[in-house]
Amino acid sequence: MFVKNVFLKLKNDYKKQKFPYFSTFLLASGVGVYFLGKPKEGESKRIIDYVKRSINKSKRFLWIEKEIPTLPNQIEKKPVILFDIDNFLSKTIFSFYSFDYILKKRQFNDVFLFHLAHMYELVAISQSNKYIGDAFIRQIDPYGCFAYKIFLEDKTKFCLKNLNRPLENTVFISTKNNEFNKEFEKNILYLNPWNGKEDKKLLSLLDFFTNLFFVSSKDWRNTLFSYQNKDFFNEYSKIQRKLFDQKHFFRLQTDDLFQNKIKQINDERIGDFYKAKIFMDQKIQMENQKSGFLSKFNWLVKKIVF
Repeated sequence: MFVKNVFLKLKNDYKKQKFPYFSTFLLASGVGVYFLGKPKEGESKRIIDYVKRSINKSKRFLWIEKEIPTLPNQIEKKPVILFDIDNFLSKTIFSFYSFDYILKKRQFNDVFLFHLAHMYELVAISQSNKYIGDAFIRQIDPYGCFAYKIFLEDKTKFCLKNLNRPLENTVFISTKNNEFNKEFEKNILYLNPWNGKEDKKLLSLLDFFTNLFFVSSKDWRNTLFSYQNKDFFNEYSKIQRKLFDQKHFFRLQTDDLFQNKIKQINDERIGDFYKAKIFMDQKIQMENQKSGFLSKFNWLVKKIVF
């Protein structure tokens, strides 16, 4: 009751002052900071210290599982791609309209995951706690393309033993330095963090991974390592053009011809996804209806029994 009164008082005060409303999330955060950050005798009462104490207590509560998970043995042998969705497939943006944080999906995210999941075993490895991270990943991956989701406070502690996969055909996508264990140094594909604006870079990256999947090389690490300290998308666009020129050696090469071919490939991949999306959405709808029916059935049984 006390918390509810605090919410109402804050909301009414801000209405009178004609400030933007605080979202429920921010109100709850403020109350949480107040209670979790309460100082003990002799501790500082500064606001920043309230925040620090509340964060430390929250971490101890949320990061209950300290054991580093190990991926189970593969049933079907597939190459592996591991990455954190944050600043790669998604970006958390503050909205002044709702006065809250929103999760923004990168353009062609669904197309990218859909096609990769047919070739690779996808593993999401997040620094968020399990409860928040899992909710974010479900928004980014509604069709269940990720085979596994790993939540670690420190991603560098995830090592070769935990990976339980051969390194020859394993790729880590990273958007910052020292993100993963040094054992995977030659397996990392470095990309610039996504800036939140619409782009088509995921389609280029999909093309790279498609070509990588079908190459004859048994070890991809030299290929991945060759992109280090370079702008991946600039370098790969040069390779795309080189491959195109080799394939069409006896034809007059023009930029328009090359760009049209890239567009054709991308359009086909996007089209394939949207054809499959119809059936995937129907399946999700049926599962939701079934789940809703079972919930109502369980409620009815409880009413009858009790």
